[in-house]
Amino acid sequence: MSLLCQVGTNSRNFENAAFVVVVFDVASRESFQSCGRWLQQIRSTRPSSGPQIPGVLLANKIDLRGDSLSSRAEVTAKEAQVFAEENGLKYFECSASQGLGVNEPFQYIANDFHEGYEEASGSPENMMDEM
Repeated sequence: MSLLCQVGTNSRNFENAAFVVVVFDVASRESFQSCGRWLQQIRSTRPSSGPQIPGVLLANKIDLRGDSLSSRAEVTAKEAQVFAEENGLKYFECSASQGLGVNEPFQYIANDFHEGYEEASGSPENMMDEM
């Protein structure tokens, strides 16, 4: 499949997205720089007057940071955090190979969906108060 065809297919897949997970490799500046383009592409499929699609920025391969002499990281936690804040994303870090911090972003997403559902439908507590 050509890159242009893939981009078109991705745009159609993004149209009904409820949440975005943008993942980058801390050892690859190019990977981090692509986050902005992916986020822009995803958000461009939504009406500009509507709410911004929520999401998380996930730094992967944090095990490559090591100490300053052995670090293979090209992206600092600070610059990733700034990017996340500027783009309305919650920031997380993980090492998939070591199983560190992998669950937290997904727990955050599940909690965010649950809170949104309760707000939209009215929580059981609110329904009892109305009776």
